[in-house]
Amino acid sequence: MFQLPRTGGRPNPVARALLLASVAAIGLAAPGHAKPTYATFDVRGASSTTPAAINSSNVVTGTASGFDGFVRASDGTITTFDVSNANGTHPVSINDDGTIAGWYFDLNYRQHGFVRTPDGTITSIDPQGSSGTVAVSLNAKGFIAGTYTCSSGACGFVLTPNGKYKSFEVTNSPYTSPAAINASRQIAGYYFDNSHNQHGFLRGADGTITDIDVSGAGYTNPVSLNARDTITGTYGDNSGTTHGFLRTSDGTITDFDAPKATFGTFPGSINAKGTIAGSYDTQDEVFGFLRTPAGSFKKVLVKGSIGTTVSGVNDTNVATGYYLDSSYNAHGYLRMP
Repeated sequence: MFQLPRTGGRPNPVARALLLASVAAIGLAAPGHAKPTYATFDVRGASSTTPAAINSSNVVTGTASGFDGFVRASDGTITTFDVSNANGTHPVSINDDGTIAGWYFDLNYRQHGFVRTPDGTITSIDPQGSSGTVAVSLNAKGFIAGTYTCSSGACGFVLTPNGKYKSFEVTNSPYTSPAAINASRQIAGYYFDNSHNQHGFLRGADGTITDIDVSGAGYTNPVSLNARDTITGTYGDNSGTTHGFLRTSDGTITDFDAPKATFGTFPGSINAKGTIAGSYDTQDEVFGFLRTPAGSFKKVLVKGSIGTTVSGVNDTNVATGYYLDSSYNAHGYLRMP
């Protein structure tokens, strides 16, 4: 099973509650003329509903009961799916065509990637020689990025729409882990050096790899990349607290924290306009947030919940994620701006 990136600090309590099922303060933005609206939803019969990603048509994919995949159409219709003979199916990415990528366990608990086309056809993903594969991101053209076991430990891969694999790794790294791929086939992710220090990287379509390190950070962990080659992610300071960062295409890095984020700020995705979605921990509660390109924050909180996270935001700023009710059950939602 693959090693998770370090996130530092106190674990997010919503993530802790769902662990077995699945992961300078700036003032809040002034309210606009219209308040956002929320539409909550559940997969029928599921013990939990945890959306992972959303496309431009407001189609959502994620996991139900920590075990089954689902896709929710823009009209609210929900379809569940599983890879044949899988022991858990976990969608993580969806493009505007409705193609979904993710990973699953087989009956021997070996990990594999998968891609599901809009007609429901599912194909397993395993680079040659792999004993474990995770597909993590799918771009608009159908290129898929992920990680697999290789002779050096873990390598990254790109799978083309015609089924060809391209393996890559950061020089002298025992562990290379992509996190996101954009339309121009740039890939952001993280790697460990030989001293087990965690760094970020950006891989160009030509294979050139550029290191990404937040100044003074104990680790740097890119998590999402948009069409303008802008990256967001987390880093840890010397006290172990997790903060967010933004890296623009010219290499400029800006760190940020959500308001009152005493125990960490956790970006999860960035859209083409530069809006960042994520969650933050105040010690007492977990809230979702949307950070505008101007740097202001909008709190995301489903009414009546005891914790809300945001897992994805599309280019029209419609966000999705999950919230916990008073019994710690997870439900999905859409937030309309």
